[in-house]
Amino acid sequence: VWLIKERYDSEAVASEQLPSFSGFVDAFRSRLFLIYTLAFLLFNVGFLAVQRVLPYWVELSLSGDEGMVTELLLPFIIMAIIAIGSVSLIARVLHKKWVMAIALLIITTGLPSIYFIGISEISVEAKQLLAKIVFGYCGIGQGFMYAMLTPMLGEIIDYDETLSGQRREALYNGLSGLVWKAAMGCSILLATQSMSYFGNSPGQALGVLIVGPIAGLFGFLGLLAISTYPVLHIVPEAKPEEN
Repeated sequence: VWLIKERYDSEAVASEQLPSFSGFVDAFRSRLFLIYTLAFLLFNVGFLAVQRVLPYWVELSLSGDEGMVTELLLPFIIMAIIAIGSVSLIARVLHKKWVMAIALLIITTGLPSIYFIGISEISVEAKQLLAKIVFGYCGIGQGFMYAMLTPMLGEIIDYDETLSGQRREALYNGLSGLVWKAAMGCSILLATQSMSYFGNSPGQALGVLIVGPIAGLFGFLGLLAISTYPVLHIVPEAKPEEN
């Protein structure tokens, strides 16, 4: 920590100290932060809900066990790491907004496959192979999403500084953490209620299968939200321009 060189010195640059409540009001009046929050929330509610039902899906649809869950997560993790490593190259061509949009598009098109693989009449071996491909594909979206969250939040904080003259990293990072916790709670509610109402047994597995399409719908709504995010050109000590 002592080796980090801060580019902003709060003591050298005086700024008006606003009440903490005003900071919260400013954050939730920020169009950029609201778009970011909505897209982040929708993505994680759907994606984490699929993680909640994954052990049931593996057992009911793939005739697998807990070891099969690990086999599905392996291509997911590998592709997520590759995606994270490639983000710096992609970001040279595309704005953060569009990298986030690609991540949401992948989730929108990938997670509904859980339902269709589950109801298909193909062999168990073919289902397991398709499942590994789908999870590898979704790993790309997950990698893009997590790689972009911090830079995008940093851009929002920079934008807020040009308007308020204050650096409020703690406020925005704290609120982002709350959104993450809210997404975890909502994903648990979605998964448990779906299985409770529609079933999670061999003869009645709709409650597990339908979580995939629901997650895809959440991803699509997040995609619509991020499409309204402006492309910013932030110039220090000047009002940012939008495209």
